[in-house]
Amino acid sequence: MSNMDDIFRTFHTLQKGMEPLQALMPMIEQTKKVVEPLQPVLEQVRQVKELSAIASNPFSINNDLSYILKLSAQTEEICKLQKSLLDNDSISAASDYVQKLNMNWSKICGYTDIAQRSMQAQNIAMLRLLPDYLEYKLPYGVKDTVKKLSKKAAKRVAEADDILYDTKDRKFYHEEEPEKKVAARTITVITSSIELFADITVSQLIPFISKLADNKTFAINHPIGKHIYEIIQSWNTFIDFDCEVFYHARPIEGEEKPYQLYLEQEMLKAPPYISSHGRFNEVGSSCYYFADKKEGAINEIKKHCSSKTHAIEVAEIKPKRSIKMIDLSEAGLSKRNNFIDYIRLAASNNSGKIKKEYLLPNFVAACCREAGIEGIKYYSSGYNCYVTWQDDYFSFVDFDVVDI
Repeated sequence: MSNMDDIFRTFHTLQKGMEPLQALMPMIEQTKKVVEPLQPVLEQVRQVKELSAIASNPFSINNDLSYILKLSAQTEEICKLQKSLLDNDSISAASDYVQKLNMNWSKICGYTDIAQRSMQAQNIAMLRLLPDYLEYKLPYGVKDTVKKLSKKAAKRVAEADDILYDTKDRKFYHEEEPEKKVAARTITVITSSIELFADITVSQLIPFISKLADNKTFAINHPIGKHIYEIIQSWNTFIDFDCEVFYHARPIEGEEKPYQLYLEQEMLKAPPYISSHGRFNEVGSSCYYFADKKEGAINEIKKHCSSKTHAIEVAEIKPKRSIKMIDLSEAGLSKRNNFIDYIRLAASNNSGKIKKEYLLPNFVAACCREAGIEGIKYYSSGYNCYVTWQDDYFSFVDFDVVDI
């Protein structure tokens, strides 16, 4: 009997001891409700730590694969590639990645709709960063695309989640402008253009621009002037006309209709007797400016319209021969390149003939002419602009008159 009493006393003691724990149960349940939704985030943090540990180890993986591990702009396929690389088996990880890409290609390449047959350009760019990428079996035309992408260009594409790759035409395009496609070679040219000027700092540009304002004749003797000219003189990546048609605009002055319109021949020539200062032309000299969009040509000419301007005539023009241009057009570049930032500065609305903001692009244009470069492509707000020193590259297609 005493044994049973001992058992009951022990059970009672245990039951008393459990009471504090039972009181904690609601709190434990509440904590679980808070913590459980955080599990995916905690898992991501763990993976990032692992990725960082591997990526920071120079002996575990090569530089290109290290870049892939650090890449934050990811597609589903790149995420899987990163996880595979965590095992340090780069060969099988790369092989699996290529196999998956080939499978996806087979599924979409037959569609006629461009949106359905396109894939994320990041996935194509990744191929250029894989070891021995030329040894893999890739869809027809893709290997040629990848070969024409420099590593720097591939990394730029890999960081852009709004660029797509058309599996039919083997070209890249922005998701909002599928009609404007560019080849891999063009992307490499743009990237190389950017990199050439990337080492020029703001602190170097400011005194050079002051020199241009004081005495532009001797600006070429300034260290930065010499450096810019040497860069342009050694340039070896050029573009041709990259659209089927372009647009050139002129202001029309006078209120009475019908307006006195320009003749076709006049719209195909640089405007004579230009006295105003332009981005790439000095006071008194003429260049031929045009844009890849009609609204772009109109917007650009509006910047130079007087109070007497009541309409704008826009000519649609078509290239009839090739050209040798440099490309300084990459959108958003000003955050990473001080030189291009200055090239794009908007001119102030001062009454003086000389616009200080145009002195640097004027110098660049002069260097290009001297080096035998025939034009420049540059970026504006939502469209690309072009300038050529000669005006005999085009034939007339059509025209329009827009009231303002």
